[in-house]
Amino acid sequence: MSSDEALLALTDPEFEAIVAEAYRLCRSGDVLSLSTSALAHSTLVEPCFLAGEPVTTDVRGRAMQSLLQWAAEKLQPDGSHSWTATQWRSYNILMSLFVRGKRVSELAEQMAISEQTLYQLRAQAIAAAARVMREELRQPADVTGRRAVSLANRYARHSADEQKVLRLVAVFEHQMPAGLLYTLGREAGIADVQACVRGLVAANLLVSSDQGTDFLARPDMRQHLLSLLLPDERRRWHFAAGEHYQAQGMFLDAVGHFRLAGAHESAAQVIIDHWRDIVDNLQIEELRDCLREFRPKDVSGLAWARLKIIAGEIAEALDDVDTALAEYQQALSATDARTKALAYYRRAKALEMKDIDESLAHYDYGIRFLTERSPRDPLLIRMHIDMAWIFIQERQDLAKAEANLIYAEQHCQSADRETWADLHNAWGELCYRRGDLEQAIEHHWQGWLAAKEINNAERQMRAAHNLGQIYVEMGKYDQGLEYLQEGKQLAVKAGNRKLEAVCERSIGVCRFWLRDYAGAIECYRRAHDIFVEMKNQNWLAHTCCDIAEAYAEMGNVAESRRYHAEGRQIAESLGGERLLGEFDALVRKYPALSAQAGQLSERQLKALEFARASGAVTNRDYQRLTGMSQKQTVRDLTDLVRQGLLVRVGSGRATRYVVPR
Repeated sequence: MSSDEALLALTDPEFEAIVAEAYRLCRSGDVLSLSTSALAHSTLVEPCFLAGEPVTTDVRGRAMQSLLQWAAEKLQPDGSHSWTATQWRSYNILMSLFVRGKRVSELAEQMAISEQTLYQLRAQAIAAAARVMREELRQPADVTGRRAVSLANRYARHSADEQKVLRLVAVFEHQMPAGLLYTLGREAGIADVQACVRGLVAANLLVSSDQGTDFLARPDMRQHLLSLLLPDERRRWHFAAGEHYQAQGMFLDAVGHFRLAGAHESAAQVIIDHWRDIVDNLQIEELRDCLREFRPKDVSGLAWARLKIIAGEIAEALDDVDTALAEYQQALSATDARTKALAYYRRAKALEMKDIDESLAHYDYGIRFLTERSPRDPLLIRMHIDMAWIFIQERQDLAKAEANLIYAEQHCQSADRETWADLHNAWGELCYRRGDLEQAIEHHWQGWLAAKEINNAERQMRAAHNLGQIYVEMGKYDQGLEYLQEGKQLAVKAGNRKLEAVCERSIGVCRFWLRDYAGAIECYRRAHDIFVEMKNQNWLAHTCCDIAEAYAEMGNVAESRRYHAEGRQIAESLGGERLLGEFDALVRKYPALSAQAGQLSERQLKALEFARASGAVTNRDYQRLTGMSQKQTVRDLTDLVRQGLLVRVGSGRATRYVVPR
């Protein structure tokens, strides 16, 4: 039978007798005898032990003292303390007489009762405490409260200087170097820091490294100690911890301490200077949550705008474009010219996924804004390059794209290898769109080499993709696939989901040209799923068009229609003429995708597919395909002509029906 079971098996008088004896020993300070009580070996005292500490006789006896104090405090009524009110009698007797050891005569006088009455009330108080303990033993409800009383008592047993050392070390959630501890301790007026540390280590309240060079407050005691910090201590010591963790490269810890010190501007500056390091350390979600804690009143207007830009970039990295746009919107209020321009730039980039026209408007404003104030700013070059991409890919105006790239080339320094790589990548795409494939390859090689020089994986993967795309266009499929696969592998390794999807789509295009339509669809659908995940509507629409075309080539009209409808709906919501034109061209190429075709019979759809694949369909072809009579064949083909899905050419036996161009 366990200690708990044995105690619960006792009668109420037997249990009260054990509790009464425990309170008597507590009053006399007999810690060793207290440790032998049946209560001292029950689960009631277990929360009073620190994790990993040796449970000696003294530790167990001290735990019993805390348990008895906890039971007394559970009997404390609500409201202000009273010595004379009836409802306060049990609490006053247990706390003053037994826990604090006050003289009977003194307590009786304070309670305005005779000593004889006090002795009579003592039994009632002990019975009340016994009921509290027995109920807690039966159904634990206040483990935290029992632990809190024990921690407070442990703390109270130490000198003022030792208590100050405990509070100081508790500020540091990671091990605190001895040198920093001694320095801050002396600054705090502690006469002998080393002696205090030795005493606290011996009491198991500080954990020391094997070499004694670092110290840590007991984790299960730390929160209690932090609650005891004085305002000046909180300010000075948390700031010191922030400086220490910043020097150690533990930037989010530094931010947290600066904020606790009230030094919000210092906290913001750590994020501004090191947010990329934090992301590289795979703490992106933690950084996002940290940024949400800042308020405009915490920092200067400039710092606030910069934090909002960072928050937007974090949201983009987490594929939350709507949040990113909202964060960048707040940064537009910046009074600093470059920060304002950067906010316009970042918002323009994010808008590329949702609204090309609004994206162009943001680029245009940002470019004009910086041209007037800082015409040689590298950000201005970046804006021109990225705006050129829109005119290359989305709003096909190659003359405007060229004008932007010429400006960027005139102002870009070749020593800036990142921008140099991006510039040649854009030039390569422009040459590709103009059909100058050799020149396109030369530019992409320039971009590749610049990216290799600075070991920039993202730019290498983009160059690999673009080289692969051009080689596919040139009919060099094996070479193209090699580069596209390399680009995809780099993207997967870097966690760049967008470029991974773009490479998948381009590999699908290569498979399509090789007439491996099933393989093309497999690649396209992987790209489709990633674009859905990223909520990138523009790329998603293009990919739907690709899938619809591949299914059409396979003769799977149902799936082709499904993806054509999905992509067309997205294209209409985006409003891009070029994109809508792709879907119109697809219908012209595959008439079975038209709205009218949705009302056609299965045999008419077969005729349309035959005409598309063979160049024309005749009456005899139709009868052979469908098994229809001559009269029904004429009716069906005439209906297709009437709907504009086929055009009749020739007459008599030479009559044939072709897909309109």
